[in-house]
Amino acid sequence: MPLSVAEAFSLSGKVVIITGAAGNVGSGIVDVFATNKANVVISDRPGERLDAALAYYKKHFPELLTITADLTNPEQLKGLIDQTVAHFGRLDAIINCGGVPASSAIADEDTPNFDKLYHTNVRSIWLLTKYATAAMSASGGGSIVNISSINGHRAVFMCSLYTGTKAAVLAMTRELAVELAPHKIRVNSVSPGVISDFHKHLDWAVRFLHEPYATEIKAEFEERTANDMVGSQPLAMVGHGHDVGMACYYLCCPAARFVTGSDILVDGGKLMEMADAEPRFFRGQLSLWKSLRGRLLALPEEAWKQEKPKWLTAMKDKAAAAAK
Repeated sequence: MPLSVAEAFSLSGKVVIITGAAGNVGSGIVDVFATNKANVVISDRPGERLDAALAYYKKHFPELLTITADLTNPEQLKGLIDQTVAHFGRLDAIINCGGVPASSAIADEDTPNFDKLYHTNVRSIWLLTKYATAAMSASGGGSIVNISSINGHRAVFMCSLYTGTKAAVLAMTRELAVELAPHKIRVNSVSPGVISDFHKHLDWAVRFLHEPYATEIKAEFEERTANDMVGSQPLAMVGHGHDVGMACYYLCCPAARFVTGSDILVDGGKLMEMADAEPRFFRGQLSLWKSLRGRLLALPEEAWKQEKPKWLTAMKDKAAAAAK
């Protein structure tokens, strides 16, 4: 007999580690798992971004366990697994979401950045899987979900390091799925497309403005359509971290018991967009940022409640230097 839908999609009481939990995608994944009653361990590097995320989690999901870890530090990664098992007595799933998102032209790159991206985006997944195997086996098996990217499936202009790491994640996922199958550990990946946090940052930016400037800026940019970001993507919308979280959640559920070595595209069809589309480096989103920053720079001093944010003044200084 098949499981009921409630049983097939239940992770209640299961222990799940989510790395990169303070990021845009990671926080969306945390929301999905915590909302559905999993025992969630959130992990990220210490810093302002994690502090802000913890303030949100404390309000909405106070039962979450936080274990800080630097993905480039093998000892801290082993500690993440060991502390989780010591606290809960088991480990059922890992969502490897932490990573470094950017690289540039090969002429501008160097060996330290190569090591940083590959240690963060690839080696950390391999190490966490290695350290987690015994604990998952002792719990009767488990699920590992690695966050790749549509850019692991294609070439992206001046992005050889990042796309290389994400392609490596896809290949490693397939290999580990084969190797860990005897341990009843399933290994899959999710490849997100355009997951935007532009409007979240818009809300953050206007907090520094007096009225009527705050309302005017917010209204002006909220009217910008998803097409500004997605070009000829079949679904004319931007993704949310929750969309990625739902795919990860499915892969950890009993409903996916026969799924391993697979990749789920969560991209609104962007990987299939027309060949003559605009260059695919999230140009629309970058254009929105440029427009917003230009608009904020043009505001008079009395519009600001306090000193202008450093990221805004740094942009002004850079533009002035380029004009000389």
